[in-house]
Amino acid sequence: MKTAIGFLLLVFLATACTKSDDPSESDSLSNIERITLDEPEIFVDFGELLKGVPWAIELLESGNLAVLDNQLNEILIFDKDGQLLRTIGSEGQGPGEFERARMLDQCGETIGVTDFSQKKVTMFNELGEIGNIYSFSTGMLFDIFHASLCQEAYYTAANGEEGALIIKTDFRNEAVSYIGQTDADPLMVGNLDEYNRTLSRGEIPSIFYHILTMQSDDRYLYVFHNSLSKLQKYNQDGDLQWEKSINMPENREIFAQVVERAGNNQSPAGVPSLSYIISMHIANGNIFLNWTRPEDDGPALLVKMNSEGEAISVYEIPIPDTPFRNMAVDYTNGQIYLSSPGSAIIYRTRIDL
Repeated sequence: MKTAIGFLLLVFLATACTKSDDPSESDSLSNIERITLDEPEIFVDFGELLKGVPWAIELLESGNLAVLDNQLNEILIFDKDGQLLRTIGSEGQGPGEFERARMLDQCGETIGVTDFSQKKVTMFNELGEIGNIYSFSTGMLFDIFHASLCQEAYYTAANGEEGALIIKTDFRNEAVSYIGQTDADPLMVGNLDEYNRTLSRGEIPSIFYHILTMQSDDRYLYVFHNSLSKLQKYNQDGDLQWEKSINMPENREIFAQVVERAGNNQSPAGVPSLSYIISMHIANGNIFLNWTRPEDDGPALLVKMNSEGEAISVYEIPIPDTPFRNMAVDYTNGQIYLSSPGSAIIYRTRIDL
């Protein structure tokens, strides 16, 4: 899933509880090797196809690429040459139809599409045949959600319920379990002005401790704390395997820019979002973090970590326009696919895996 999560939830803010620790003050990863990749080529141009916005992408077992068009609410299947093979789903409220499709997941030959408006996850095979359809519920932070097809469960932010970080719900029997712990207050309606003042003082409001990005494989759940630059790995029983602070040299500038915007009331939404990553991807036990870049015209930054949370490389990707949103990795040929919603393009380049 999953995604820097846009701050669509600004009306749901925690009250005065804050933390004063600045995550950018910890040791940085300045000694990690940086590798500049070749400029990505255009794999698919949605504008030329008269399509909408390429958002989530998944590499399928067949080697084909599934792309979620979140404007037209459909899934497009492309072969390795970028040829459109078929379209799955459409706008609507019936079986196999969506109103607000936002997330893709895949397990084996099954594709799962999450619709936030109808609150359902629909399973398809690659030919577009419909399988199981599961309903789900979310809390106040409704976009903090991850459906794991291989684990047959979905994860949502606990918002401090039972002192937990995450709620896991079994798709089959709706059994609920709590994962992780949070020191933040339970989510409450708060004051936007006070929230801005807190940020302008260089402090992290409690609401930020509830903002997460989640991804999974068939065994583990990976949780990135967007505003703390911290990554956790849990097993399916909810046991914490490890916790790592990921302190990129860019963190200090990212944090300073957010503090400045809060002090000057420069955010179009009224309050700025503090998120150190845009999205996260798990492939072959490796973790890829699409890092926020402080300058809009700089290269995209991709952090690669191994299954133990050790940083291996930082890739600089000279993507020619807006930052990429999601990615997929083909380990058979070392290619990565990058979705750029702003330019309506899927890019492709090579990476040393």
